[in-house]
Amino acid sequence: MPVIDRQEWRWAIAWAIIILIITSLPYLYGAMISTPTNQFGGFVIGVEDGHSYLAKMQQGRAGYWLFRLAYTPEPHRPEPFFLFYILLGKLAGLTNLPNVVVFHLSRLLTVPVGLLAFYYFAAYFLETVKLRQLALLIFGFTGGLGWLWLTLGDSTELGRMPVDLWVPDASFFLTVLTFTHLPLAQGLLLLLSVTGLEFVRHGQKRSDLSPPGVACWSV
Repeated sequence: MPVIDRQEWRWAIAWAIIILIITSLPYLYGAMISTPTNQFGGFVIGVEDGHSYLAKMQQGRAGYWLFRLAYTPEPHRPEPFFLFYILLGKLAGLTNLPNVVVFHLSRLLTVPVGLLAFYYFAAYFLETVKLRQLALLIFGFTGGLGWLWLTLGDSTELGRMPVDLWVPDASFFLTVLTFTHLPLAQGLLLLLSVTGLEFVRHGQKRSDLSPPGVACWSV
């Protein structure tokens, strides 16, 4: 029966670190070339969405626990939306760090969650270690065939490009390059999928979340 041993986990963690480094390079470069007159805003893709998340963090930093629409003339009741970013904002306030710094530091935690959850998901179906590792690399570094679109010289306008080139959650690599909540959400969905499959197969939830014959650690 297949076993996820310590060496496999170390291998997967190493690739998670590599992906973190690669996807952090554009942001480090932006910070390096930032000047007082041309400041780097902290995002390279989905700039508008990114700054909307920083605004939600600011609400948490300002002391709010519920999300409110700041740009509407209509009275409304605050609601428990965007709690992830409101909590990040509170963390930014406690540490006295800029919101954008806390935003990107959180990627150091959520990216491994997403990638390791996928490896766990792959191990549920694949007995061969090499196949699991190949699946992880494909998941972590590739998207669709949008690169063919660019190679053929087709339009780069939004709405005409293939979604894997501009929709953040279309592929894991683009997800990691954009917003911190997406790899966390993908990882939780993968773990939930395995738990759901176990419930269907056995009629109950496995307490250790381990697929049949797959141990999280081998002795």
